[in-house]
Amino acid sequence: MGTTFKIEGVVLESVTCCTCGTVFAVAQPMLVKLHQSGGDFYCPSGHILAFAESENDRLRKLAEQATERTREAVAELAKVHRQRNKRRRAKTKKSSKPLTDKDLRKSKK
Repeated sequence: MGTTFKIEGVVLESVTCCTCGTVFAVAQPMLVKLHQSGGDFYCPSGHILAFAESENDRLRKLAEQATERTREAVAELAKVHRQRNKRRRAKTKKSSKPLTDKDLRKSKK
């Protein structure tokens, strides 16, 4: 963004047209709103200007990416837990075989 200055209580920000190079001022609250929403505005020569991506869109994409990464991490964690539990169950089954007469005699000694 450009230089900020105040005239009669209105905060203005300088903007340079990317087409013709004209420097002009826009009320800062309006510029912030345009940046957030991605709206278009014009330079004094009539060239249309817009922010490539609105702040809201950028933040929405970041939130969607974070949500997707979280889903993937939760799915991977669930997979690891299932595998661990499966190994534990298999180990428990091996160690919990039925007792034989021989096992009973050993335990009496």
